[in-house]
Amino acid sequence: MSSIDNMESFVQDGGEQYVEITHGFYATNTKYNKVPIKTVEDYLREHQDCYERTGERNRVYIDIDGKAGENMSEEEFRKKDKAIEHILLSLDLGSPHSLMKASKYNCIKGGNRMNILSYRITLMKKYGTKSSIKWYVGNKVNPKIKTALSGVINYITDEKEKTKEQQDPLSTYVDYDTTVYDKGRKMRMWNSTKDENNGKIDWVLNEYRPLILCGDATVLDTLITYIPYDAECLEEMPEAKGENETNTVVSCTDPYNDSMSAGTYNDCIINDNLLSDEEWSQIKIIVELYRDWE
Repeated sequence: MSSIDNMESFVQDGGEQYVEITHGFYATNTKYNKVPIKTVEDYLREHQDCYERTGERNRVYIDIDGKAGENMSEEEFRKKDKAIEHILLSLDLGSPHSLMKASKYNCIKGGNRMNILSYRITLMKKYGTKSSIKWYVGNKVNPKIKTALSGVINYITDEKEKTKEQQDPLSTYVDYDTTVYDKGRKMRMWNSTKDENNGKIDWVLNEYRPLILCGDATVLDTLITYIPYDAECLEEMPEAKGENETNTVVSCTDPYNDSMSAGTYNDCIINDNLLSDEEWSQIKIIVELYRDWE
């Protein structure tokens, strides 16, 4: 368990600890509220469209999504979801961790009915840059998750395999989402549901799917930018440094839209080495102006 007394945030304003929260699935990340840590739980109870802005340094977080086959019964789905929750809670990941989930049977997603499996892990005592987190999760955490889940469900970390499974309506799997480490990404918070129907929650379409706490974690344990003073900083690995230095992502649409797909990002990658400093500076200015207009 964590407490306000023994924690501190990298995001501070005049000595007061806070998190930066933006509202809405489609909202730009440049408009946000600074919510004091001491009131964040009450704030999240009152608003169900909250997304936490990620920063330069974040606690290690892992986003796991997937689906159950359309031929699976609701009882089978609930048992599967509960088994996955139990396994993820019991893992030894080298740090205490919190778990949230937003799984739902017969849910509307993208206009289609799906049996959605969805989980979020936050390592409370480890933090780093997004590149170091991505490397750490991919090389240290994922093998443990994959082994632990092997008897219950297929845990996919390969994009080609994921694409194949997505196209099969009878497939049941969960996968590791790497797009959550993209620049400017915002992450859905506890008690919030996705407002994917033109920015509104459509109760009739059975869309309501808030993130809920699992185990004995607190809301503070789930915050990504709220970092314990005694947390361990991840080492920046050479592979992770190389990723940051060679590829910079420029989005064709709003880079802060939480619905941005990996494919869209990959289509828009520009290699820094092909541009002069002046050219690259101009591109950055244009992107920032676009964000402001949004």
